[in-house]
Amino acid sequence: QKIAIAETPRSDAAYTDVVEKIIRNLQLLGTMQATAAAGSEIAYIAGGMRDDAIYRTGDFVAKNPVVSLYSILPNSVELIDRKGMRYTLLLPE
Repeated sequence: QKIAIAETPRSDAAYTDVVEKIIRNLQLLGTMQATAAAGSEIAYIAGGMRDDAIYRTGDFVAKNPVVSLYSILPNSVELIDRKGMRYTLLLPE
């Protein structure tokens, strides 16, 4: 099943600028890895669209343009945009 999200029309350069701005405004606060059930990993990301900052794999972090949580690792997360570009957020040192 595919879900369509309407986005503001942008040139490729403008799209890249907006996605990079979104990524710069995000901060990874923590991750939690569970071993019992797949898909129960959680990332705490400040600056996204959720007030509680809790995201699971596949959740939208931003909707215009679409940026989703792709994977969760112990010290980082990988985000993906609608064009398939991936971006990494690291836990602060």
